[in-house]
Amino acid sequence: MIYPIEDDSDDFADIAEPEPTWFQYPILSRSEMLASIQERGNLDGRAVNLFRNALQRPKKSDLLTHFIALNLYHPGSHYIYTTPDPDQVRYKNWRPEMTALAIEHRTILPCAVFSNTLSWIDGNDLRPSERTYNAGFAVYTFEPDCNALDDQFRVIYSGLLKPIDAELRRYRDYRGYEVVYSCGKSVHFHFCFDLRHLKHDLAVSGNSSYRDNWTRDLPDSLLRPAYAVCWGRLAAIFRDITGLEPDTALKFWEQLRRCPWAHRPVKGAHPLGLPRGYLIPQPVMASGIFQNANRKATEWFHDPDKLGEFCRHENIRRRKTFIKPEFDVTSREIELFDQHAPAIFNQIIGSEYPKFRWFRGQRGRCQMPLLQWPD
Repeated sequence: MIYPIEDDSDDFADIAEPEPTWFQYPILSRSEMLASIQERGNLDGRAVNLFRNALQRPKKSDLLTHFIALNLYHPGSHYIYTTPDPDQVRYKNWRPEMTALAIEHRTILPCAVFSNTLSWIDGNDLRPSERTYNAGFAVYTFEPDCNALDDQFRVIYSGLLKPIDAELRRYRDYRGYEVVYSCGKSVHFHFCFDLRHLKHDLAVSGNSSYRDNWTRDLPDSLLRPAYAVCWGRLAAIFRDITGLEPDTALKFWEQLRRCPWAHRPVKGAHPLGLPRGYLIPQPVMASGIFQNANRKATEWFHDPDKLGEFCRHENIRRRKTFIKPEFDVTSREIELFDQHAPAIFNQIIGSEYPKFRWFRGQRGRCQMPLLQWPD
């Protein structure tokens, strides 16, 4: 198991692959980061207090400890894709090389961004969007990077997270929130949900009391469209309460989002005046993660019946059903039908008009034009 939180260390400094430039950056300590923000950050005093509380206290992330770390790397089954720098360190179809290194070195530092859980990549080499996997939880992320950074911090210190949290606590599968500063121009608001009730094997594993919550499976192939639907519902709540506009790119299950306390390189001018050429920690600015459902909760945010009805696998297209004849019709039989059908038709309808003209059928379709009156 990975150690979710460790001291600022440079265990990866001697690793040459896959991208030595990231590992050779010096690390800016938390105290140095805070000093730079207080000196050059040009932030509201309440926003500075958020950084002071985050950077002076012991590092902690309940989202990381209780959900991400436990599902980070399960060879042959599933993993969470991570990379220290999505611009420079990329793996084809998001292979878990960096995740494996993080496990080997027992540190989260190089996992700057992470995805939701993906099924293990095999010889088929499927894309991440085709490998959604329910490991028992999902993280929904809102990044309002089109809004000013001050406005994003204001959501935290003004107490706007409380009404969002209160609204979501009526759902039995809600597991709280955690807010991570991206160390760039945005804040990542993570909201965590328990998905065990959508998979029988998870619902009955290790917790006999939870099995009563299972009613039907939601196939992993439907997770991506289901996630997009639920992201839209959550985004509406977030938008109505905060007044901020989240980036819609994060409505996809596999989209990368910022990991608590991992390190990100500063490559250019920084909005908070942090020095270029350093790795800086992505601090947790606020957290309200819990593991058990609210006792007063009565509804499911992820209702398996509704999601199963609304969502369809993106790659499945229904084929049209054609009636296949059980016998072949010869050309002579068609000629006899055309010869005698008009008289039979008029006898059936009991009048001279409309007159039967001809009939043709092919691949489940038929044509039978009628002459309604004399020419």
